[in-house]
Amino acid sequence: MKMRVLTVGVWLPGIADSAVWLSGAHTDTTAPPLAAVLPPMTRRRCSVLTRALADVFAQVTDRVDRAHVASVFASAYGETAVLGELLDQLALGEGLSPIRFSGSVHNAAAGQVSIVCENRAFTTSVAAGRDTVAMGLLEAQALLCDGAPQVAVVLGDVAPPPSLSAERYGSLAAGLLVDAAPSDGDELATLVDLMDDAMLADAGALPVATWTNPCCGGLLLVDTVLRQRNMRIGLGPHGVQGWGVDVTFPRPPPPEAA
Repeated sequence: MKMRVLTVGVWLPGIADSAVWLSGAHTDTTAPPLAAVLPPMTRRRCSVLTRALADVFAQVTDRVDRAHVASVFASAYGETAVLGELLDQLALGEGLSPIRFSGSVHNAAAGQVSIVCENRAFTTSVAAGRDTVAMGLLEAQALLCDGAPQVAVVLGDVAPPPSLSAERYGSLAAGLLVDAAPSDGDELATLVDLMDDAMLADAGALPVATWTNPCCGGLLLVDTVLRQRNMRIGLGPHGVQGWGVDVTFPRPPPPEAA
């Protein structure tokens, strides 16, 4: 596998994009994802996860035709927060909102983005537990091999509701725009050799709250690209043995600060 990384994007509570991520100048941690690509009425109906994924999709496709780019949306648990609310209502004998139900499916973000961008290119939504980041990249590689010029890979998870799981972790979304063209020096990085069971994920440099997020490896990948660290990284949650990938650069990375 060899894929060029053309652009990246990121969202966490208090971190609106990759520029804020690199600067460390975190903002209001209670603010929801901006998701300006969605119309206001649609945005108000969407969950935090759908808004976060839509926001990162907009970041990585800022310089391409959003109506024609293929996309992969990867989330280990998807819209469990919305689903949990609906199940609670069902248990209480309350009626279910069709609009809320439409937002509980795993491809909710992909559907909303496709509609507002009038995108009829291929899109898919992937879930693979702790391997979600790796499988999202593998799906992107398959699309490139099938002829897609570029693929937007968007990864993210929010903590499931307590009624479904006791596991808690910080919310995050990360993304990359990739292609399979030969290196011309304009790419941010190149991903080489997606490997199974090759790496113990080390996300120690990331916020502790994100370590057990199933998509933590996506955030680590974006951080590695932004900081131009020529290295092999694990793609799972912190401390988990699993898939890895080599991150290389078209030019020598800058020297580390003393």
